[in-house]
Amino acid sequence: MPLSAAGGDYLEALLSLTETKQPVYAVDLARRLGVSRASVSRAVAGLCKNGYVVRTGKELCLSGPGREAALLVREKQRYFEELLREAGLPADCARTEAYRVRHAVSPEAYAQLRAAKDRKKSAQSKNFEKPVDKA
Repeated sequence: MPLSAAGGDYLEALLSLTETKQPVYAVDLARRLGVSRASVSRAVAGLCKNGYVVRTGKELCLSGPGREAALLVREKQRYFEELLREAGLPADCARTEAYRVRHAVSPEAYAQLRAAKDRKKSAQSKNFEKPVDKA
C-alpha cells in the first residue's frame, strides 16, 4: 500500500528518534510531532498493518521497508531544501517549502529529478577535470 504524507512524517520522526534514543514509545513520537497519543496510536496501527512499523510491547521499531521509506522521506527533504537554498531561499523558508514539495512529488518524479541532477553534476565534474591544452 502506498505511504501517505502523514505516514512518511511518522516514519521519518521514528527514524530520528531511534537514532538518538532507545527504546522509542508512542509518547516520544507524539511529543516529536506535536500530536496526541491517540493520533499516534491510530497512525502506528496503520503503519504496523502495512508492514512499516513493528510494535514489541509498547516499543516502536521500524521494519526494513519502514526504514527504507523513512530514509527516502529524509533524502527528499534534504534534496529539496538544498535545491531551494541554491535558488536563494533562506534556510527556514527552504525547509518549510521543501516539506510541502516532498509530499507533492511522486517517487517516480523524484527519481527522475535526482537522476537529472546527478547527470548534470557528473558532466560538470568531467568538464572540470579536462586537461588544458598548453600549445
